[in-house]
Amino acid sequence: MLEIERVVKEFDGLRVLNGATLKVERGEIAGLIGPNGSGKTTLFNVVSGVYKPDGGAIKYKGERIDGLKPYQIFRRGLVRTFQIPRLFQKLSVLNNMLIAAKKNSGESFSLAFLKGKWLQEERGLVEKARDILKFLDLDRLKDEPASNLSGGQMKLLELGRALMSDPEMLLIDEPASGVNPALVDKIFRKLLELREEGLTFLIIEHRMEALLSYADKIHVMYKGEVIAEGTPSEIVNNPQVINVYLGEA
Repeated sequence: MLEIERVVKEFDGLRVLNGATLKVERGEIAGLIGPNGSGKTTLFNVVSGVYKPDGGAIKYKGERIDGLKPYQIFRRGLVRTFQIPRLFQKLSVLNNMLIAAKKNSGESFSLAFLKGKWLQEERGLVEKARDILKFLDLDRLKDEPASNLSGGQMKLLELGRALMSDPEMLLIDEPASGVNPALVDKIFRKLLELREEGLTFLIIEHRMEALLSYADKIHVMYKGEVIAEGTPSEIVNNPQVINVYLGEA
């Protein structure tokens, strides 16, 4: 579904991505790990259109997307979440969901909101948003300002906002970062349920235990390259991975 082929990215002469190559199959939960500075976030930025690659190719569902703008990639169903949830802190959980929807009523959000028409004109979106919040166990918080949520709840809300766009594939940046273990397990169990609905995932994660329990395949980056890939059990027993990422036992 996603093919990254020998992608190169440089900043001021420093090569951050050095021929990175990986493939994610449809319906897969794929993990992306590596030491700090290995190029993981830069790779996400290139795939999602934030940066244009200096070399290589990126294909999504068989079509080249490298060079497209972020909104064009988004509209194709390839959607990214962020390590730090980019929420509207003063707005309610429900309104954060509505803003994230692909379509609107044809009137600007700010004008509709000020006129009190938003909920009336967007009943279908409201119903969809509430269904997603219920799935994520956030429905009881729908009227709370996003700023009142815990770190884990913010991660779930960011996931919910992504789901409002009807994605086919999600790029998820460190869903377990700053989240207590109970919520980490909950987040990944929700991803498993979404995979059963047909979604595909590529996940950056530093908390190895989460990926080992839930990922189908793990890709390992080091110095801008993907140096290993395999099942979780293959990765933890890979000598090269142990040397450059996990450290000597």
